[in-house]
Amino acid sequence: MEAAIGTEVKPRSQYLFYSAIVLSIFVIIGFSLKVIVHPFRLARYTPLVIAHAGFMMAWLFLFAYQARLVTLGNLKRHKQLGSISILLVIAMITTGEWASINLFFEHQRTDLLVGNAFTMFTFLCLYGSAIYAVSKGNVDTHKRMIIIASLSIIGPAIGRYLEVLDVNVMLYFAVYPIILIALPVGYDLSINNKIHKATYAGISFVVAMNVLMMASMPVLIPYFNQFLAN
Repeated sequence: MEAAIGTEVKPRSQYLFYSAIVLSIFVIIGFSLKVIVHPFRLARYTPLVIAHAGFMMAWLFLFAYQARLVTLGNLKRHKQLGSISILLVIAMITTGEWASINLFFEHQRTDLLVGNAFTMFTFLCLYGSAIYAVSKGNVDTHKRMIIIASLSIIGPAIGRYLEVLDVNVMLYFAVYPIILIALPVGYDLSINNKIHKATYAGISFVVAMNVLMMASMPVLIPYFNQFLAN
């Protein structure tokens, strides 16, 4: 989440800041409701799972704080935090995959193993694109990749809402695209009245990865189940 040197420091739109706050609240409420409605799930909240959740929330909070720093024109602090954000990303991905592997062996959750791997890979690609863009001075692309990277990891929270409401989980494929498109497109329209090419690219990548994930499930799940059986 770095800012390019030479970027103007006048106050900016607070759209990203408020979007990050809303996302954070959305995620917190989703998981909290799940615990309240289905308290038996608490047994799965091991220290590792809790650590992963903490790192995920830390990312969303960092997203909000970084957006606020840009709004205030504090690009020096923004760049400093952006430089160390890779440590948070490493912690988030490592704990997430470790937790998925544990759930795979303990509860045979092959779907989570595959789904989380795709989610973390998608996030990492978008985060890497954001860092590369800002290293080239392309702040506009950087901001949009960070927005979409943050949106790429909220799928589990959406799933918790659907479980709590006891509705068809396939509604995820109607709800998630709306959120994925609405926030970055709303940002573009709020400042330029047109959609940035990076927004098209980022959203298309997330959609493509989700399609690839669903297409690979019938192949990967039996494979890992066979591995588990042996």
